Amino acid sequence: MSLSPGMQFHRTQLADGAWASFCIRCLRLVASDIRDPNLIVEAEAAHTCDPATVARLREKHIRP
Repeated sequence: MSLSPGMQFHRTQLADGAWASFCIRCLRLVASDIRDPNLIVEAEAAHTCDPATVARLREKHIRP
């Protein structure tokens, strides 16, 4: 498990060798079952957090 550059995404390697990426700001799954490193970077670059979700998480004191 590792944080991606910029530390906004948490990447974890799945049992089959693929990768999943989670946004640590909104806790959303950004990409899964990706074996090509370029595709996971593209998925992360395209991700936008939902401001309402981020606000709810902050309200509940969940601060990534």
